[in-house]
Amino acid sequence: MHGIHHRHSHAEAPVTRGSTIRWAHQYDLFVRPMTLGREERLRRGTIQLASIPRNAAVLDVGCGTGTLTLLAKAEAGDAGVVCGIDASPEMIAVAQEKALQQNRRGLSDRSD
Repeated sequence: MHGIHHRHSHAEAPVTRGSTIRWAHQYDLFVRPMTLGREERLRRGTIQLASIPRNAAVLDVGCGTGTLTLLAKAEAGDAGVVCGIDASPEMIAVAQEKALQQNRRGLSDRSD
C-alpha cells in the first residue's frame, strides 16, 4: 500500500468505554461542514506542526478514514513508514480504500 500499513485483526470493533463510528463511509462528508470548509487547511496545519522529516516512521493513532495518515506519508516520502490505527474496523476499511486509490494514482502519474 505504498508504505502505508493498515492491519486490523478484529472482525469487530474492540470493546471500549466510548463508542466507535460505524458510518465511516459518510464521515468525510460530515467533517467538511463541521470544519466550515477548512478541513484541508486544518489537516495540512497539523502536518506542518508535526514537522515530519523525510524517511520518518509515523504512527497515526485514531487515524479514522486515513486523510491525515496519507498526508503524513507524503511528508515521510517513499522510504518513510506510516501506520494508522483506529478502533473502528469501518474506518480502517475506508482508510485502506483511500491508500489504494492514492497508490494507483501515484503509479499512473509516474513515467517509466
